[in-house]
Amino acid sequence: MTLRIPIASNKHAHLISVYAPTLPSADEDKEMFYQQLRHTLENIPVCDKVILLGDFNARVGTESDIWNGALGKHGVGKCNDNGLRLLSLCAQFNLSITNTYFRLAEKHKTSWMHPRSKHWHLLDYVIVRQRDLRDVLVTRAMRGAVGWTDHRLIRSKMYLQLKAPRRAPNKIPSKLAFANLITSPDLGKALDLKFAASAPDAELSDIDGEWRAYAKHLHGCAQEVIGKPQKRNQDWFDESDIEIRTLVEQHRHQLNSKQTDTCSTRDASQRLKGKVRELKNKWWTEKATELQHYADTHQTGRFFEGIRTIFGPRARKIAPMYTKDKQNRVTSKADVIMRWAEHFNDVLNPDALRADLSYISNLKEMPVCQQLEDPPTFEEFVKAIKRLKNSKTPGLDQLPSEVYKYSGKNIVQRLFHLVLRVWETEEVPQDWKDAVICKLYKGKGDVSD
Repeated sequence: MTLRIPIASNKHAHLISVYAPTLPSADEDKEMFYQQLRHTLENIPVCDKVILLGDFNARVGTESDIWNGALGKHGVGKCNDNGLRLLSLCAQFNLSITNTYFRLAEKHKTSWMHPRSKHWHLLDYVIVRQRDLRDVLVTRAMRGAVGWTDHRLIRSKMYLQLKAPRRAPNKIPSKLAFANLITSPDLGKALDLKFAASAPDAELSDIDGEWRAYAKHLHGCAQEVIGKPQKRNQDWFDESDIEIRTLVEQHRHQLNSKQTDTCSTRDASQRLKGKVRELKNKWWTEKATELQHYADTHQTGRFFEGIRTIFGPRARKIAPMYTKDKQNRVTSKADVIMRWAEHFNDVLNPDALRADLSYISNLKEMPVCQQLEDPPTFEEFVKAIKRLKNSKTPGLDQLPSEVYKYSGKNIVQRLFHLVLRVWETEEVPQDWKDAVICKLYKGKGDVSD
C-alpha cells in the first residue's frame, strides 16, 4: 500500500506499507514480493522522499561495516536469509534502516518475541533514503502500546515540512469591527461623510449592479473608517505581564544578592511560582465569573464570544457527503451543490398530493388592505432600520445592521432610493435572495445524513 503526500519545495513523500513473507515461506513468494517492491521504488522520483515501513520478517544483524549506509551501528541479533534480501534492497536503492541508528536499550529496539525461545528480535522497520536520515529524530519500539498482536508498535519521529494547503482566493469581503460604531458615535458621522464624499452619482440600469456598487463602496469606506476586528486570544500571561515582570525582577535581584544561600534561593523560587499561580487562578476565576454572568442573564452572543476569545476558533471538520441512497460518496463541488439542492427540495417542497387542502375553503376571507400597496416613506424606512437588532451575522456583503443604524443620513438615503427602485420595478437583487446556509449537527444519527 502506498501513499503520496505533498511536502514543501514542490516535492512529495512516498509512504509504503508492506508485509513480507515469513522465513519458512517459499523462495518464489519472497522473490515476487521483493520484485514488486523494487518496481515500486524504481517508479518513485529521485527527488522525492521514501518512507518504507512494515513487518519484513527479517533479522538484519549488527554488521554495519559490511552494509555501510544501509545498516547502523546499533542493530540487534544475527542476520538471516530474509535480512540479506532486505539489506541488498537497501544497498541497491541507497536506503537506511533507521531502527539501527539510535543507541537505545534492547527493550526499546526489539519488536517481536519468539514463541518458543522467548527471545526478542527486531522484525519491523522504518526505512528512509540515506540522504534523509538526518530528518529522523528517533525510531523506537513502544512497549506500552497494545494492538492485539504479538508485535510491538514501532514509532519513528521525523522532521517533515508539509506543504501548506492551497486556499482558493476569498471573494467574500472582510469582516468589520462594527462594535466600534456603538461605542463611538463619531465613527458613524465620519463614515457617513466618507461615503458621501466619494459616492458615485450615476445610477446603473441593472439593479444587481446598482446594489453591488453601493455595497462595495460602503464596505470600502467602512473598512477605512471602522477597521477590521483584531484577532487576539486572551491569555492570563499577557494580561498579567506587568505584574509578572515586577515579580521576576524582584526574584532576580534577590538571587544576585551576595547574602543569598541555597535555602533562600529555593524559597524565593517557590514564592515566585506561588504568586504566578495566584495570578493565573485569579484571571481564570474572573473569566469564569464573567461567562457565568452571561449565561445566567441569557446573553448567548457574549457568552460564546467570550469562549472564542479565550480558546480561539473551533476547528471545523467537514463530514463526508453521500448520495441519497447512501451508496456513493459525493466529492466534486457541483455534485455537492446538487445533493444539497435535492435535500432542501425534499425538506421544503413535500409532495402536495399528500396534503389535505380541504380546510382552505373554510378559511375566512379578509378584506384587502389597499394601504399596503403604497411605497414606504423615508420616515418609515428609518424607523424600521432603528428597530434592527445588534450583533446579528451579516450576509455575504459583510455589512451588519450597525452600519445603517449608527451612520448618517447619506448612507440610509441612498439605500432608501434603492429600496424604492426595487419596489417599483419588482426586481430584487440576487444578493438579497441568496441565503447563507450553516450546517448544524445536533448530535443525533450519522453526521453524513
